Amino acid sequence: MDKVCVPPSLKRLTIIIDNEVGAYLEMKAPDLEYLYINGITSGEVFSMYNLHNVVEAHLNVFLQPFSSVIPLNNLLGNLSGTKHLVLGRSTTKWLLGEPHDLNFQELCYLFRLELTLCRCNINSVLNLLQKCPMLQVLIIHNDKEQSSFLRWTSTPCVPNCLVSHLTFIQFKGFRGFSDEVSFAEYVLQKGLVLKTLIIADISVDLKEKYDILKTISDVPRASGMCQLKFD
Repeated sequence: MDKVCVPPSLKRLTIIIDNEVGAYLEMKAPDLEYLYINGITSGEVFSMYNLHNVVEAHLNVFLQPFSSVIPLNNLLGNLSGTKHLVLGRSTTKWLLGEPHDLNFQELCYLFRLELTLCRCNINSVLNLLQKCPMLQVLIIHNDKEQSSFLRWTSTPCVPNCLVSHLTFIQFKGFRGFSDEVSFAEYVLQKGLVLKTLIIADISVDLKEKYDILKTISDVPRASGMCQLKFD
């Protein structure tokens, strides 16, 4: 693999790797504020630390076959100070998919979280939200190019952000799966400060769409100021 060494004084970094192998990314950039990575392969040759000043991070990181997801989770820990985090489908596939049950590190300053989901465990999504106590904006993109399946196996503890800070949720690419509907019902029933829930781009036939809209619309809402919108 090619080795990419990043100078410590860098403020902004965008790396896009367009090959099937990836690259050795070695980073110690205490002044970095913006990070965009697409195509890097996470594994034993993935060294990134001293990223506590990163304010915005976009990650679409791949794992090598049979490699551990721990370095990827550690990367999130190194981004503990970020306020805006975007996780692409390759990242969420490993971080939020089964059989992993990761102990996510705290993202205490995170204000906005965007997830592109591909065969993810919805319990893992809620576990991640549990580590984002100040989160105010959540945007979920359901990847239609993949067979997305959000499995709801049990009900974990209600994320703190959902009862204290989370005011805006948008679910794009809604496909009407029972677990998607359950997630919408869950945030409506538990979101004490939720102001807006947007269900967007519902890709089902007209009758099924009507049934979905009616089911979600009839759910009692924990927040009296919550507006449910269908786009």
